Amino acid sequence: MSLLEVEGLTSGYGKTTIIRGASFAVEEGAITAIIGPNGAGKTTLVQTIAGVVDSRGGSVSLDSEALDGTSARERARRGLGYTPQLRNVFGALSVEDNLEVVTRAMRLPHDRVDEIFELFPILADRRKQRAGTLSGGQRQQLAIGSSLLMKPRLLILDEPTTGLAPQIVDSLIEQICVIERSGTGVLWVIEEHPSQILPLCGRVFLMDSGQIRHEATGPELLADPGFAEMFLGARVPGIAAAQIHH
Repeated sequence: MSLLEVEGLTSGYGKTTIIRGASFAVEEGAITAIIGPNGAGKTTLVQTIAGVVDSRGGSVSLDSEALDGTSARERARRGLGYTPQLRNVFGALSVEDNLEVVTRAMRLPHDRVDEIFELFPILADRRKQRAGTLSGGQRQQLAIGSSLLMKPRLLILDEPTTGLAPQIVDSLIEQICVIERSGTGVLWVIEEHPSQILPLCGRVFLMDSGQIRHEATGPELLADPGFAEMFLGARVPGIAAAQIHH
């Protein structure tokens, strides 16, 4: 049984429709990726799943429980964690205060903050440092840690490695693998470093023009000679170009 099921999801902003009937599923305790060209709708898709953007049609269910019509806060309570790429920490607050804001707002036990410090030791070392002065990688760790306070069944990560130094990317990828091995499903929007991340993914969905266009495993994509074109949205093996671009 799938952990997350998305069926015919449609959403957008104002009069503009971005997501056009997207359907896919995420398995429990695995890393699933979404890739696609800039403007494909990847971020809007995960924002709609997380309840940040209202859907206009279709359905989202987590562990067979419908989430349609529920707020982002309620979806977090039900086990759907979401870490946006940008504006994902309170820059004026300390590292520790960022985590405590979540524990107080969601009425969580305080010892969960200590669990996050165990997972990300650098955050423990900088617990009194203002979050706005952290490095890019440390901010991502704090943002992910804030999402993990709720002990989500599924953690959605929107391009967490984008713009980070190579050594920081390696460390963050390993930490995300630790999260996955602990039993939390991961839905990972990939923009950069596909050659490092895709081998870890049991299922990858290629998105273009607001729709899911192709499905494969990460190793299958890397072995495909047309992968570079696929990642840029130019061609999907076995699917005519006319089916990809409108």
